[in-house]
Amino acid sequence: METSIKARYKPRLSQDRWLRRQFFREWAKGLGTQFGLCCLISGGAVCGAEVWSLHRLDHGIRLFAEISVLVTVAFILGDGYACRRRGCFPLLRRIARRCAERMRALSVSSPVIERFVHDVSFSPRMEYRYRLGTARSVCGIIEALERLCCTAERYGCIGKHVFAANEEP
Repeated sequence: METSIKARYKPRLSQDRWLRRQFFREWAKGLGTQFGLCCLISGGAVCGAEVWSLHRLDHGIRLFAEISVLVTVAFILGDGYACRRRGCFPLLRRIARRCAERMRALSVSSPVIERFVHDVSFSPRMEYRYRLGTARSVCGIIEALERLCCTAERYGCIGKHVFAANEEP
């Protein structure tokens, strides 16, 4: 009997797993990836123009293409390192801002959530406390807010009622 209950029970994602998934999702959309793709596209365009006009690839153009690939890798790894070095707090900031934008799109106004997002976004004290470990609940709050925003978006135009239903404990 207990095994069938355990088989049906799906545990919720742990915070580390959620944070890792959000990290890779934001990393793929981050500035390092955008700049890196610009470098790759420019390197590919220059190589393509060279091959199309001269029907061969010179050493200088190959070197330019190799450098653009190396710069792309450096941008992407640098973006990931900058996020991890500060304890993933920049990632939490991005997620909190995205949740605030989703709430505005759904016409939801909650002064408590807006103040929290503002504190997470602009307060250096909040980041300092998070890195010390005294404010680790910030990650849980942002995770809950992000899940709430995703649920509200799925409901469409009546999604703002999801926030009203979850306002009080």
